[in-house]
Amino acid sequence: MEKEEKNMGSQREMFFGQGPKMIRPAMLAAALGGAAAWAWPSVFLFPAGFLQPLRALIGWMLVLAAFGLYFWGMVRLLRAMKEDRLDTDGPFALVRHPMYSAWLVFLFPGLALVTGAWAIVAASVAGWFAFRRWAPVEERSMLDRFGPAYERYREQVPALIPIPR
Repeated sequence: MEKEEKNMGSQREMFFGQGPKMIRPAMLAAALGGAAAWAWPSVFLFPAGFLQPLRALIGWMLVLAAFGLYFWGMVRLLRAMKEDRLDTDGPFALVRHPMYSAWLVFLFPGLALVTGAWAIVAASVAGWFAFRRWAPVEERSMLDRFGPAYERYREQVPALIPIPR
């Protein structure tokens, strides 16, 4: 029974990686930012009408990009896991962690712009700190699993922000 639970834990970690440890603090910060904007709108909301149409357009574009990147990455990740291979194409050619990037670089800033609650950006900051803490654990696991191939990939592809090196 104990071995079975340990195996389930490792399977869960293999699927989710360190994601829950990174996203929980970000979700908490987003909730607190939203609550702060609701409780003290004069402090935590953008000024009324502040670039409203442009801000909303850019915000929705970021939110849609987040969903697209997340699901594209998830589909590719599931396929690669099923085939037990390292995927370095598609969203993984842009960033090593497309699902985390979707949340931290696109979704939370997009939600801040759409809602006008600038404090929601704190979620990206909290998530970034959690990412800095937990991503090395995930990357060590990938190095153990894929060796030099992952090392080469890590040298060529940025972690979160899709900026060519």
